Amino acid sequence: MTSYEEIVSYCASTNPDLVYVAIGCSQAHYAPDEGTPQEYPPFVAAWPGRKVIIMIDPLLETPPRGYAQAGIRADPAPMVTDGTVTFFALRQNFHWPERWAPDLQAIDECTEFIHRLCRFAIARSHLIVQDYSGTNIAPFYPTDLGPALFNRVLFDVTGNDGGCLVDFSKIQVLRAPKGDFVQPMYAPLLRLQQLQSTALSAEIKRRADDLLNYVIRYYRVLRGLDIQRDWYSLPNVMRAAKPLFAAYGVECSADADSLYRLFSYGLFDVCTVAEHFMTEADVHELVHGQSFEQIRTSVHLLRDLACAENKEPR
Repeated sequence: MTSYEEIVSYCASTNPDLVYVAIGCSQAHYAPDEGTPQEYPPFVAAWPGRKVIIMIDPLLETPPRGYAQAGIRADPAPMVTDGTVTFFALRQNFHWPERWAPDLQAIDECTEFIHRLCRFAIARSHLIVQDYSGTNIAPFYPTDLGPALFNRVLFDVTGNDGGCLVDFSKIQVLRAPKGDFVQPMYAPLLRLQQLQSTALSAEIKRRADDLLNYVIRYYRVLRGLDIQRDWYSLPNVMRAAKPLFAAYGVECSADADSLYRLFSYGLFDVCTVAEHFMTEADVHELVHGQSFEQIRTSVHLLRDLACAENKEPR
C-alpha cells in the first residue's frame, strides 16, 4: 500500500503543477455509466502541466473511474502514471480532527499529511483539497501557515460548508492573472468584483451577515452595549470571523479594538462594491449611537445595494 510519506516524497521529487486530494470520492454506488467526475473533475482536467491526483476512500472502485475520466489505462495498482497525470488510489479512511469516537493517531497522521502537502504547495505548486463525504473542512484550513497559503492552497471548491454532491458545471476556481488562487471567502469583495467572480453576490451576503451577527454584535457585548447570547458566544464569533481577519489583514484577536477594526474594514469593502460612501465617523456613529436593530437595518440596506450593483459580471 502506498503511504502518505511516499506520496509527499513523490510530489517533492516530481514537482507537479497541481496536487488534487479527493476524499470520499468513490463512485462504486453508481452504475458504470452514471455518477459524477469526483475523481478527476473538470477543474483538474483543465489545469495545465503535471498533475498528481490522490483519491482516498475505502470503497474506491477497482480500477477507479478517474482513470477513464482522465483518458488513461485501467490499472488496479495503487499508483498509476500516464503522461503528465499520476493517480494514487488509497482505499482507506481519512480522519479530520472532529469526528465521533476519534482515532487520535489516525487524525494526527492525516493532519500532518495535508499540512505537508500545504507547505509543499506554498513553496512549489498548487493544492486543491475536496471532501465529498459531507464534512465541512473549512475549520481545518491551516491559516496559521501564513498569507501565501491562500494563493496556493484551496480547501473546497464550492466555497460552502461541505456537501456530498457537487454541481461541477457551477464551479469557478478563481485565479489571478499570474495563476494563483483568489478565494472568495478570504479575499476583499472589491478583488472579487475586479475579477468578475460569480461568487460575489453570495459572498456579499455571507460577509455582511457575519460582520453584523457575530463581529459587531460581540464587540457591542464587550463594550456593554448588548447582552451576551449563546449563539454569538466567543467560539462561534471567532469561527465566523476567522476568514474575515485573513481577508482584511487584521490580526486574529477577540479584543474589542480588533473586532471594531475588522467590522470597519468589512463595512467599507461592502460600501465600495455598493458604490456608497461612508466615513469613519459614520461607522462610529452607527456602531455606538444606534440600537442593534438600527445597525441591522443599515447593514442589510448596504448588503442589498451591493448585490443589486453586482447582478451581472462587469
